[in-house]
Amino acid sequence: MFDELTVECRAGYKADESPLRFTLDRRRKEVIEIADRWYDPEADYFKVKADDGCLYLLRRDLCTGEWSLRYVRVREPGPLVVMGPGGTDGTPH
Repeated sequence: MFDELTVECRAGYKADESPLRFTLDRRRKEVIEIADRWYDPEADYFKVKADDGCLYLLRRDLCTGEWSLRYVRVREPGPLVVMGPGGTDGTPH
């Protein structure tokens, strides 16, 4: 599906504690928010919001240390703005 995923992390009390940025198919994404995280005996999971507005679920395998991408949710569209003539929002003046 994707050719290459690399993840740069902040180290805390353990290595690779939380992702700061990642590169996916040579496109760099800055993590602006960790929306959720959870741990299981085999992996750490991080649901992150990137600077492109999308949500990514990153998985770090605890045995190998390898990162994988589990899913991507594209950003949700913003509110619909109907533009009137001349670039106005169509409200009467």
